[in-house]
Amino acid sequence: SEMCIRDRATGSGDVAFALAKEMPAETNIIGMDFCRPMLDEAEIKQKQRGGFSNIRFQEGDGLNLPLPDACVDAATISFGLRNMADRHRCLSELARVLRPQGRLWVLEFSQPYRWFRPIYYGYLRYLLPTIAAWVTGDRNAYDYLCGSIAEFPLSLIHI
Repeated sequence: SEMCIRDRATGSGDVAFALAKEMPAETNIIGMDFCRPMLDEAEIKQKQRGGFSNIRFQEGDGLNLPLPDACVDAATISFGLRNMADRHRCLSELARVLRPQGRLWVLEFSQPYRWFRPIYYGYLRYLLPTIAAWVTGDRNAYDYLCGSIAEFPLSLIHI
């Protein structure tokens, strides 16, 4: 039977596209996000790149996934867990939709070793937002990035 993967907090679909390149062509991949404009961007990329007919993009709330229990073989969430209002509930929802022996992959920013923190946070707090403001004109998004990384826990709750 074909494998089913859900990419939660898919944004503009980059992880879904990377998965599609590495998985067998019959793998069913659904990129889910609560933000319709990001999904629109993903669908534009899909059309521009051609192919990727095994990827579908769908709106969905990470705290209440519109999926039945035990329906996916694998789930991914990349750089989205730290933005969830309730991380434990998000992880519980992802666990709920996994089939027995299913796999969950979480890709997220974390805290560096103590000796490297001054350099890391100096870059995130001052250098990155300054460069971003100059290049994109949007310093606030990069100030938010630094804050969300700093608040992300060193270890996650067991579910």
